[in-house]
Amino acid sequence: MKTIKMLVLFLLLTPVLVFSQTDSISKSPRPKSCMVELNFNPFGEESVFSFDHMQTKYWLDNKTALRLGIEMDYNKNERDRDDYSSEDDEKKLCKEKSFLWGIRPGIEFHILENSKVSPYWGMELMYRKKSSSAEYKFLSGNDYGNYADERKVTLSNAWNATRTIQYVDDYGDVQSKVYNDLSERAFYSLGANVLLGADFYYVKNMYFGFELGLGYEMINYEKISVETDSGWTSEEETVDPAYDSRKFGFFCNNSIRLGIWF
Repeated sequence: MKTIKMLVLFLLLTPVLVFSQTDSISKSPRPKSCMVELNFNPFGEESVFSFDHMQTKYWLDNKTALRLGIEMDYNKNERDRDDYSSEDDEKKLCKEKSFLWGIRPGIEFHILENSKVSPYWGMELMYRKKSSSAEYKFLSGNDYGNYADERKVTLSNAWNATRTIQYVDDYGDVQSKVYNDLSERAFYSLGANVLLGADFYYVKNMYFGFELGLGYEMINYEKISVETDSGWTSEEETVDPAYDSRKFGFFCNNSIRLGIWF
């Protein structure tokens, strides 16, 4: 599989080395051109193309382009009674959902005009928001569906991830310990990035590129609360209060930006 992916990457890079500079004008975008690009990772384990970071560009002139990045990611896990055997006396049912979206408006200033290799620098603003919720039901009873005990736990702005760690105690016996972690936490953030990259126009109406930058992001993590309903009583408590975080540093897009223009 890796051999095939390397061959695909080689075929994409070969035209850059063979077409002449006289073809640059015909292969480069012109004013009022539009571009659409996706992340391309030929060595990715899950997917070669990534649709969760799509980006569009609009060229104002031969050196300036407006850009808009769109980020989307949706996750859902569900486990119901049918996933268990009728012989299981204890069942843990769950419904977990999270949705992340973001926008990145910005501008690029290209250094070379009508060139097959087009380095640029730019700036972009960033807004991201993630929502998250989870519901868990713990059932215990007999094999006929008549459950003697039912407890429901509703988690706001996060998921509950259970980890089991095995270790050897002082007597040489293997022991297990269960940890409850919080994952998929809800948040919203604001940020700004300074960009440096390059586009390569290897065939007409197609290109690929690389990008890195320096960024700053302010993140506000939402309060996590838990509501427990035993069927007789219900109570709500705050597991972790809201808090802010700051990030500043260099970043690099590890994927190849592959796109078309028209």
